[in-house]
Amino acid sequence: MSSENDTRTQDLNSAYLDVAKEQIGRIQARATFVAQAAGAIGTIYTAILGLAFGFIHGSERPVPATGIIPAIFIGLALVLAGAYACSSYIEEKPASVASDPSEHPSEQALVKQRNDFIDWTTKIVKKRLCFLHASLISLGFGVIFLPAAFLSISEIVVWIIAFLLFCSIPVIVGYINKPQRTRGGRNSNSAEKSG
Repeated sequence: MSSENDTRTQDLNSAYLDVAKEQIGRIQARATFVAQAAGAIGTIYTAILGLAFGFIHGSERPVPATGIIPAIFIGLALVLAGAYACSSYIEEKPASVASDPSEHPSEQALVKQRNDFIDWTTKIVKKRLCFLHASLISLGFGVIFLPAAFLSISEIVVWIIAFLLFCSIPVIVGYINKPQRTRGGRNSNSAEKSG
């Protein structure tokens, strides 16, 4: 019976560790997706502007100043996704995770190692997650402004709207990253620490 419990415990620990490791890969894939999407949209947008204002209208009609607004948001999305991808691995391992594998730790030490590893990988994922959120929001705003160069709306109005949306990015990200409330009225972070 003890052997069966040991096998179940090992399988459970292995499953916990696999999930913890996979979350790093998933979040890196999300950052890569945002960066690739921003690059593709920026390239297509540049080609469309070139065709619309270079070949169709000739040199008589230059690209309006509002045509740069999507490029600003898309460029910001690329920078923020890159900042997230570069910063997500900067986290020192806890001492229990970095311990010598040749030792034969007790079951309690193994549980502590497992929990420390899970906490460590979670910190890697959550650290600077706001960059990834801001990147996605900025990409969305860039997409919204793609038709701006082709619309006959006052350029001042478009620039004011773009400025307001640009300034709203930190507010939106702050709202998204705000700790969630649980049923007991405590935030989820304090609930995790006490449990």
